[in-house]
Amino acid sequence: MKKVLLYSILIWLCATACSDYLDLKPSNIVTDEDVYANESGVKTALTRLYIDLPIEDYRFDQRGGFNNTNYKFEELETITGFARNRKQDDGANLSGNSGNSWWNYTVIRNVCKYIENLNKYSAGMTADKVDGYQAEGYAIRAWYYFAMAKRFGGLPYIDKVLEYSGPSSIPSLEIPRNSEQETWDYILADLDKALELNIPENNPQGRINKAVVYALKAQVAIYAASIAKYNDLVLEDENTGKMVCGIPASEADRYYEIAYQAANEIIKSEKYELARSFDTNDLSENFRKIFLNVEPDKNKEVIMSRSYSYPDLVYRFDVDRLPWGGQSNPNSCPTLDLVEQFEYLDGTPGTFNTSAGSYIPGEFDNREDLFAGRDARLLGSVIVPGSTFQGELIDVKYGEINASGKEQTSAKYRGKYGMGEDNKTPTSMFQKKMIDDSKKHSLTEFDSDQPWTVIRYAEILLIAAEAQVELGHPEIAQPLINDIRTRAGLQELPVSAITIGEVRRQYICEFVFENKIFWNYRRWRIFDQVMGELFRPRGLFPMLDTRTNKWKYKVDFVGTNDLLFLKKYYYNSISADEIKKNPKLVQNYGY
Repeated sequence: MKKVLLYSILIWLCATACSDYLDLKPSNIVTDEDVYANESGVKTALTRLYIDLPIEDYRFDQRGGFNNTNYKFEELETITGFARNRKQDDGANLSGNSGNSWWNYTVIRNVCKYIENLNKYSAGMTADKVDGYQAEGYAIRAWYYFAMAKRFGGLPYIDKVLEYSGPSSIPSLEIPRNSEQETWDYILADLDKALELNIPENNPQGRINKAVVYALKAQVAIYAASIAKYNDLVLEDENTGKMVCGIPASEADRYYEIAYQAANEIIKSEKYELARSFDTNDLSENFRKIFLNVEPDKNKEVIMSRSYSYPDLVYRFDVDRLPWGGQSNPNSCPTLDLVEQFEYLDGTPGTFNTSAGSYIPGEFDNREDLFAGRDARLLGSVIVPGSTFQGELIDVKYGEINASGKEQTSAKYRGKYGMGEDNKTPTSMFQKKMIDDSKKHSLTEFDSDQPWTVIRYAEILLIAAEAQVELGHPEIAQPLINDIRTRAGLQELPVSAITIGEVRRQYICEFVFENKIFWNYRRWRIFDQVMGELFRPRGLFPMLDTRTNKWKYKVDFVGTNDLLFLKKYYYNSISADEIKKNPKLVQNYGY
């Protein structure tokens, strides 16, 4: 564990005086004054805060939480219907804690203590240094609260260290929830404080810099704006009269404007751009490589990333996604529901309009021909049947159609990576995005160390575009959307086609498998429309017609478990233990 922590420090802070960290005494016998009296001690305290950042990366699991090393990474796309696991009930359960229930005031106490101690004990550092470290503290606190607010709504907003001094102090520690609007405004205020303190622009990759603060501000404001506009679940705390779930609709435009202005600060800086040069001949490969090359001098799209390092700081990923991984549960296999989001290059919608149990019209010389001529991000994100990856033919076949027209789907008629068995894809497809193609077939469970892209410029463009469309200015959003579209090989759109539907589809095509679509569906309040009735994802079933030696694709549902999203799931339930500890907490709607 010590080794992992030391590597975390190296990666997150790029410290130049690592030996100072090793020389520190154990924290339980070192006073706060000892820690904060010098920069090395401050960096050590800051490292702990960064480790606790609620980043939904390769070590996040919707059941196991953040920084979890015991679970297989399962993207939240298994909840959206855009991906499916081999075990159909695995990672696809919708409940009052979907997306993980993270009510964590321990980290809030830690960051408040960090901010207070910097004020008390940092006389040995210059004012600029102190301000910079303070700014990171405020931004981290905002990040912590953001993760809780999007799960629970209004929170008890605590901005100082609370101390227990005996039974008589208990009432002062039982703090009711602020309104949801107050909560989002407090988060924005912490981010503004970080900017006011002139957070450095050049903090190394992995640490929060000025652009990251503006990006967080844009993310927070667009989330709050969506709640104000689209949420109709309202809950008032009868003891305080505060609306702990819901924001008045009249506040929507204010939040959209904040989101746009924050995103536009990054756009105006001209320090970031969409990556287009990793492969100028193959737009799909260019897109795929964005996630494997995050160094600032090579990739100006990445605003913030989290790094890993083999063999000490790794996670389990590739082995569960590649067809030759040898595991019994291929995770996050893309569905037909995802494929249909990617339009054709000529602007034709990507839907097949084929009902379950029927064949898609037409025959194909090669299996991958079905996917040709589409948005380049599809083949940058998905391994499709009949394609080649790592020099290996992806031989996925569900069965054959014999001379009499009968389907034959027993094991002997299936391809090497055919469907319907353990260790096989249930949808005919595999995840490609973020897979390290340099790792060949010698995979072990915990050998992945690709960096996680936390924030990238494409999201900033989409937040700015969404805000302007919602504010009634599609002409401002047009160049932002077209920048993203042309990178994917798509045609530019006229102003008349810049709609909220187009913005949302771009989010899906751009960010699938990045744990963002789930939260977008929640803030847009469309989960209950997509899954308001029992929903079951669909797969593609490639069949070789031996009469013509051509390929056909059958569409059908995958798995037996339907997904159903209840409106109350837009807010997570607060655990009974937390309510027992603090009786002034009011439970969320419907629980």
